[in-house]
Amino acid sequence: MSLSYKLWKIGSILSEKDIKEVIKINPDANSNGGEEQEYINLNFNIKESKVISLELNKNSISKDKMFFTKKMGGAGGGIYYLYPNLQLKLKEKESIKTKLPLLINTMKKSVLCFSQNRNQELSQAVVDFFDNNTTDDVIASLDKIIGGYFWFWISINGRTLPESMPEIWTSWFEKPVNKLKESGPGYDIFTNQETLVGYRPEFKIFSYDQYHDSLNYRVKENLPLSLESAGNIKLAWIYILEKLIFFYKGLEYIIIPNMISDDPKAYQKILDRLVRANNATKRKPGKLDALWKEEKKLKSALDRLKKKLGRKKTAETKQVGEIAGMNKEYKETIAQITTMDTGLITEFNEQADQLADLKNSVTLDFIFTTINRTNLSFEVKGAIEDVVPSRLAKLVDVMKSFGIEDNITLHSKNRDKIYLQDYFNRDELYFVINKSQKQNKNRILQERLHLARLLLTDEKITTEDLLTRFEFHRESDYAHKKRINNGIRDWINFPENYTRQENKVMKFFHAIKKIKE
Repeated sequence: MSLSYKLWKIGSILSEKDIKEVIKINPDANSNGGEEQEYINLNFNIKESKVISLELNKNSISKDKMFFTKKMGGAGGGIYYLYPNLQLKLKEKESIKTKLPLLINTMKKSVLCFSQNRNQELSQAVVDFFDNNTTDDVIASLDKIIGGYFWFWISINGRTLPESMPEIWTSWFEKPVNKLKESGPGYDIFTNQETLVGYRPEFKIFSYDQYHDSLNYRVKENLPLSLESAGNIKLAWIYILEKLIFFYKGLEYIIIPNMISDDPKAYQKILDRLVRANNATKRKPGKLDALWKEEKKLKSALDRLKKKLGRKKTAETKQVGEIAGMNKEYKETIAQITTMDTGLITEFNEQADQLADLKNSVTLDFIFTTINRTNLSFEVKGAIEDVVPSRLAKLVDVMKSFGIEDNITLHSKNRDKIYLQDYFNRDELYFVINKSQKQNKNRILQERLHLARLLLTDEKITTEDLLTRFEFHRESDYAHKKRINNGIRDWINFPENYTRQENKVMKFFHAIKKIKE
């Protein structure tokens, strides 16, 4: 199945409530650390479709009368929102007038497009006023309002636009995409129904040919979409941007579920559970950071206590007990870190586990991306598609049985475990040691993807390739320096340190049938 089809399918089961939840900003959650906001309101008094006066008000307003949203489109100076009301944090000498274009853009690109009947006339009057009165005294006075945290909005005849024009939200939800001038009769690519096609989802996920402005005429041929289908794709992408983009150890990826059967209710449950999995993943770094700090603190205290005790000829029972208790706490902390600090494959499995009883109803796509949230475009860096959760779980079980660890770390390693990083992530380890991982993100991703594909797909590795990796690990450390001591190679002095691990890795790959015959 194509990515566009998978997005279309997700969009088809999303509700108005789902989408409102992801585009609407809670002003309390977005507050500036408790700093009291100032209120700046441009109120247009309009009669018979003409602006009679413009007032600047600084009175407070209830959040229930506002509808703050994320950016709805545009880039640079062309950014716009759904409604002309903003939460702003201005720098010390930054004027609120510099943000006025955001309100004007919103009036032109959203309010004028989605307001109806009399409200459209009122909106046009506001737009005309901005176009024809750039030197108005009230507008000029905005230059004097600088630095701070603000609510900044436009109202008409004393009412906010979310109050007086609720149809803007409804109209946008029903028609979130634009029709190209090249549109015409045709068959929708997904429903196969004859209808008007030539709508586009307004973000670039397909080929350059399909969406470059100079080649719009090809949209009907390459991806003929009706209003409903294009809308489904766009709404799905907006939802995914907020809910299903996972960040883990420097990687950014999307998880897209593929239902084996058509069951909208089950599909909705699957999406909800993946959102829950994402929330759990987001909490991990903070928890791990706290555990690492606790480990460092306990180790330092334990070392001090042992050193103090070592200076005494006779150890007191109390001190011995204190060391034993602290040592137990230290080991428990290390065990927590070991359980939580997982590699990518183990993390995938934990995320799939959130699907619970629905695991056997789906396959999962893991799509690694770089996303531009301003223009809703993204670059696919790589993908692992159609991963069966049960196969993923079985792989993790086999890894545990062989003591195989897919985590990538420079921390003290467990001597009882075999780390795949020694053979498959050598470039990343080198970049980390040399503090150049930021400049080599793509190489690190490709290296991780190679191992993930090998373990999760039908790809296999030759014995020669594996032996070459063993040899490199024998010869070179993580900094790519030769392992030589007094002129003798380390693996010759201590062969068992290498052969035990190599034999385990070879047996593991045979067990999961990954050695190419």
